[in-house]
This record gives sequence, structure tokens and C-alpha cells, in this order.
Amino acid sequence: MGRRHWSVAPAHSKVCRSLLTLPSGRRAELSIFATHYQTEIASVEVASGRIDHFGQGSGYANRCVLVYSGIHYDSCLLSPTPKLDNPEFCETVFAVRDEAILQATALLAAKLKSQHYYTDTATFDLRCGVCSQGLRGEKEATAHARSTGHTDFR
Repeated sequence: MGRRHWSVAPAHSKVCRSLLTLPSGRRAELSIFATHYQTEIASVEVASGRIDHFGQGSGYANRCVLVYSGIHYDSCLLSPTPKLDNPEFCETVFAVRDEAILQATALLAAKLKSQHYYTDTATFDLRCGVCSQGLRGEKEATAHARSTGHTDFR
């Protein structure tokens, strides 16, 4: 891939901006977006390194790549410099036939995992912002919200 740099950053293309508005865990929506935009979507889960493809085999010429942290999606982009100071020169949509993009995505996911750039929603610790009760994981937070009506978690 030469001297270009593979990063996670805010989306600059219309396709990527639309995808990043998804609530976490919305795999069905990724499939719908792939069809709507006629673009394959590759989504890599940082914790496992698994890459899911949406729209694969549909004959689309383009692909965008997302990184899923367990809570939200980020767009991957290819920058001509290590600094992301000029987003107009960054690429966010790639040719499906460019397998080097997926290889770079796998390497990026491994690097992000080593930096703990993911959240395990089953085991993360949080605190209720209303009553300060400590909670572990999404299930406890959901149960607390149902029983108390509290929805401010930190």
C-alpha cells in the first residue's frame, strides 16, 4: 500500500456518514445500506478481528470499511500522510477487487485491539448517574433502568 496510512477517523463520504449514524449492533441495517448505496460494506469487529461483509457477491464495484468497537462504528480511511489534517485527500471508498484493503483492515483491527479500542458490553463497568449505583454490563444497566427509570449511565 506504499506510503499511504490506514486509520480510523470521522467519515467524509456520503456513504460512510450515513453508516455511522447507525445504533450499535445493527447488522440488518448494514445490509440495507449496502443495497441502497450499491456498495459492499466490510465491518471488522475489533475484539474478535472478524470481518463481516454486506453486499458481497452482489456485483458492486466499491467497498467501504467500518470498524466496530462493540458500541459504535468508525469509518476507515486511507490517508496520503500520517496526519489527518486534509480529509479531502483521504479515501473512504475502495475497489472491491483491492484485497490489500482487507489485509490492512485486519492489521488495523489487531493494532486497535492491542490498544483496547473496543468495549465488551457484557462486562464493562458503569455507574448510574442518578443514584451512583455501580453496575456491570449491559444486562445490569438495562435491568436497573427498567426497575428505577434511571437512564443516565457513566
